[in-house]
Amino acid sequence: MTDEQKTDVGENQDPEQLEISKEGAAQLLELWRPVIEAVVDVCAGVSDAEDELEGFCEKLSAHEEWQLLPDILKRVAAGERDEAALTADIDVVDALIVRATLAAIAGPHPGDPSAEPDDADPVDGFLDMVERALEKDAPEGLRERIIEAATGIAKDGEESEEVRAFGRAVQALLQGEEPELDAVPAAHAERLRQMKSCV
Repeated sequence: MTDEQKTDVGENQDPEQLEISKEGAAQLLELWRPVIEAVVDVCAGVSDAEDELEGFCEKLSAHEEWQLLPDILKRVAAGERDEAALTADIDVVDALIVRATLAAIAGPHPGDPSAEPDDADPVDGFLDMVERALEKDAPEGLRERIIEAATGIAKDGEESEEVRAFGRAVQALLQGEEPELDAVPAAHAERLRQMKSCV
């Protein structure tokens, strides 16, 4: 991402300031839960957690949009907690993930029964982000980030065909192409159709 696409994260410390709704940000972070939990597990000394985190970091490093994040997550896993230093010179999406990781480390461990359950559908939140990215005044770089995420979903051989079809449809929509919705779950397909009609 170019310097022009970067945003001063020091002046954008919460989802409202990022022009992303709290619900949208929370649900986007839900998609990142496995990565965040891997960092938390490393910090908690969970067996094999370092290998799991390294696997996530290798996958992230293969994508230009995410190349700065792996080293920062490793710094957090190694014990660094200075939010200002960790979020310096990264864009708002990376900063959101880093802050969520720090909060998860400071809060209850994911396996702690005292942690509140989250029954929200992460796809709904992801679609909120897609809708925001389609708006004329969307935050710089948001569309590119979601395209990157959707491309990853579409190419993930471990996901079901419905999930991969959803990724392809989001990717096409954000690239100004006609999304193929036949294999996308009905509720999500309908919302994508509504977005397409408004573009």
